[in-house]
Amino acid sequence: TNIFSIPLEINKTTDDGSSTAHYYFKIVNRDTAEEYTAHVTAKGTLCAGHQVHAADGRYYLTLPEGRYTLTELGLKKNGVYSIPERFAEPMPVDFEISADTYKQALESGHQSVIVNVENKCEGKIKVRKTEDGDSNPVAGATYGLFSDEQCLNLIYQFPQTDSNGEAVTADKYPCGEQYYVKEIEAPS
Repeated sequence: TNIFSIPLEINKTTDDGSSTAHYYFKIVNRDTAEEYTAHVTAKGTLCAGHQVHAADGRYYLTLPEGRYTLTELGLKKNGVYSIPERFAEPMPVDFEISADTYKQALESGHQSVIVNVENKCEGKIKVRKTEDGDSNPVAGATYGLFSDEQCLNLIYQFPQTDSNGEAVTADKYPCGEQYYVKEIEAPS
């Protein structure tokens, strides 16, 4: 059997459990430079002019055999794509569509070749210092962010707390990790 187009599904997940519906992706055929824009929904992977509605009720993107790169564009709002701020910028995913990859998918019980894409949640960390026994903010304290419980491995030194008693990391850090915060310099 000659296979001209092979069904593909993008399996989008997030590590914070948020909805993965309506994320958009750019797919580039590295052999021909042809580009496709696809998006995922609860019903499958959609791509105008390059999709099939299968007997299992799902939509699949159909692509010719080749080597591809998938880049996440994000959610689309007012014609503009953006990755939600809580996620790290996703890395492009290289994959191949061939009779062999399709055969492997069928043998493992899938109706299509599957490309997995996961967003990792990340965020800035904010500390707030208040006076003992009440909620009055304290300015001028310096905190450290540590990777170990003994607070020996400093990974970030916060700026001094501001007039609201707050300090925020300049960089984002992966969610789901264990961090420790310790005051390393008290205000006068």
